[in-house]
Amino acid sequence: MNSVGATAFIASLSPGQRIGLGLGLILTGTAVAMGAVGSHIVQQHYPEGASTFAIALRYHTLHGIGVVLLCLLASLCHRRVIVVVTGCFIAGLLMFCGLLYLKSFGIISASGPWVPLGGISLILGWILWGSGVIWGAMGYRDPTDDS
Repeated sequence: MNSVGATAFIASLSPGQRIGLGLGLILTGTAVAMGAVGSHIVQQHYPEGASTFAIALRYHTLHGIGVVLLCLLASLCHRRVIVVVTGCFIAGLLMFCGLLYLKSFGIISASGPWVPLGGISLILGWILWGSGVIWGAMGYRDPTDDS
């Protein structure tokens, strides 16, 4: 795809898809930044938190890319599914990755039920996304879609 085709493709996305795409790109960019933090700060000053940091970084990166793909492939499922899955991913990133990042820096020592709830939110997002794609393939329409 040349730059004209890419521009036309981006222009064809709905405003919601473009917002989600931008959000996913920002999440992925912050994952790259956190990778730099991990390699320069965590490993030198908080080596006991390095493995926890690596887990948070892995899931942060994966779900940032997931949001990008979700928005690019939005035509495969209902609009409401896209919104709910994006919400699950963001909530999961904040609870799971965010708290693991804090734990790796020694800012918090216990995370209570929030890290597992964040993980459940991430899992639920993937399951809902897959279900939404299946429902879309079976011909179920979004009742808010006017096309």
